[in-house]
Amino acid sequence: MVLGLLVIFTFLFLIINFKISKCDFMNPAVLFCGLFFIYELICVIGTPYYEIELHIETLFVLLAGFIIFSFSNIIYATRKGNGTIPIISNKYIHLPNSITIALIIIQIITCYFFIRYLRSIAAAYGLNGSLDDMINLYDKLTKFWTETFNRLNVTIPMPYRIGNLITTPAAYLVLYVMVNNFVVRKKVNIYQIAVIGLLCVQILLNGSRSPLLRIFTFVLAMMYILKIHQRGYRGSSFKFFFKIIKWVLIVAVLMFITLYAMGRGNKIGNIWNYIFIYTGAPIVNLDTYISSSNIQFVGGQSVLFGAQTLKGFYSYLAKVFNISALRYAGIGSFAFSNNGIEIGNVYTTYFKIIYDFGYIGILPMMLITSTYYCKTYQKSISNKKNRIIDLRLFYYAYLFNDLVMLPFSARFYETISEGIFIKLVLAVWLLDIFIFENSVHLFGKKLKIPALRM
Repeated sequence: MVLGLLVIFTFLFLIINFKISKCDFMNPAVLFCGLFFIYELICVIGTPYYEIELHIETLFVLLAGFIIFSFSNIIYATRKGNGTIPIISNKYIHLPNSITIALIIIQIITCYFFIRYLRSIAAAYGLNGSLDDMINLYDKLTKFWTETFNRLNVTIPMPYRIGNLITTPAAYLVLYVMVNNFVVRKKVNIYQIAVIGLLCVQILLNGSRSPLLRIFTFVLAMMYILKIHQRGYRGSSFKFFFKIIKWVLIVAVLMFITLYAMGRGNKIGNIWNYIFIYTGAPIVNLDTYISSSNIQFVGGQSVLFGAQTLKGFYSYLAKVFNISALRYAGIGSFAFSNNGIEIGNVYTTYFKIIYDFGYIGILPMMLITSTYYCKTYQKSISNKKNRIIDLRLFYYAYLFNDLVMLPFSARFYETISEGIFIKLVLAVWLLDIFIFENSVHLFGKKLKIPALRM
């Protein structure tokens, strides 16, 4: 009953936001409602198998999110006036091959020393296996067996520390250049492709597939917005929409394949159960948490402000300043359906917010999220900053993955609060200044910076 009502209301909000955005299927509010709608349909299909019964509190929580995103959409999407956006010129970005080749060399060195690091960890643990076995072990140690990992006390090679700090931000800048230039001239530089290929290798060596999905969503967001710049906005292109569906299916198959590359192919098991865990299950798990917990309207269970929602930030501070009091254990154990089937450990974006702040926390935290995405998206499609690299577009494309993942988990706050993202923001800004802009604005003045050319 509740699930049926949720599907109906979600579909209504999807249609409303689609109309508000002048039929823009890539509008953040449309995507937010649309993806939740897909997850809910998976729940409907899986009801006989998992005995799904949602509670009314879950309905109100999800409706609150739809209302907040719709509110932000009304404020910012209606600024497009009659639904047309003027044509904006996309210019070719010159990036010397010498810089790209230097980056490739650094990436290779970084990968080499990380493989040595994996071998050292495997030796300390007592594992004598293949590279995919070592990757699988590293993934388990860093995600689930953190105490064991800390006891191993394996030193991270300094070349990897330095190289990793440079290569990821630089590779994303190369990806930005590559996508921009493809839209402008329909050509791709072979050295730039090599950079992205090596970035994918680095990601696979770390045992996590989520960053691979981020590369895909980065390209998707940039392609769509740059295409709007070229032709102006007069409604969504359904031809482009079906291209997205095709590529989503291709990427989904590749994500399955990467499990075997990382030594985790045995985790797939039943295909339907695997699909459900990554789609419908987060809503079911959220409902299980809400129905089994004494949640207050105001006030959560965390002693520290936003301890779970902003866990990455506190962990980063604890690491930098060696403050043990800021190290908190994560929440979200593996959950089960009503008939005892294990269905993963993700609970949608609302779980940590409710845990930290109570139901009232949904209003400010989701308002911040929806405001960022709706406002930044509208500004990105309607005007372009007078820069070689539009950092506003760059960061939106990077964080677009977290918008897509909101029905899955609290990826937006997880990402922006992590030390990795903080370093990336700073590194991208500095690389942009020295390689592309060669100037910086400080105290209202434009200061010239020596160009980095190789």
